[in-house]
Amino acid sequence: MKKLFVIIWLLQSFQLIYGQKNKSGFEAKADEITYQVRFIDSIGKQKTEGIIEGIVKYSHGPNKNYGWEAYFFNDEEKKKPLRIKYSETTPKGIEHLNLYYKDGELIYSELMKTEYNRKLKPINQVVKKFIFENDNVLNPKDILDEDSFYIIEKSKLLVKEIYNL
Repeated sequence: MKKLFVIIWLLQSFQLIYGQKNKSGFEAKADEITYQVRFIDSIGKQKTEGIIEGIVKYSHGPNKNYGWEAYFFNDEEKKKPLRIKYSETTPKGIEHLNLYYKDGELIYSELMKTEYNRKLKPINQVVKKFIFENDNVLNPKDILDEDSFYIIEKSKLLVKEIYNL
């Protein structure tokens, strides 16, 4: 009887330790969006990207011209964006922004800011990743981050500029 009890107890303890774990709502949504981002990147290798570029002239700081460029590709059937890769040179460094869309709505973004010294050596690099749902940040930690507001506004501006929506 004791052997049976010990065997049952061991099996249940292994099941509790190594059993299937349910993910919270945010983790499940994050995994789904990560899968969609990988899928979009795999499609991007097969399709040709469009490019749009321009000049930025700041009203403050040194009187220099800086530039920006955006590589994009869209869903051929729906004519809605799938991915936009945006980069801009600023007086302090370079900013890269990758925006991913599903059905025309922003779902994921990755912002990378790199600051350079006078000898063009990187001195600081910041990478931030955001998951969106209905133009709102999904992760509660990032809701008040000023970069999330910047990303939403830049996304709307780029979609308007590229797709005339």
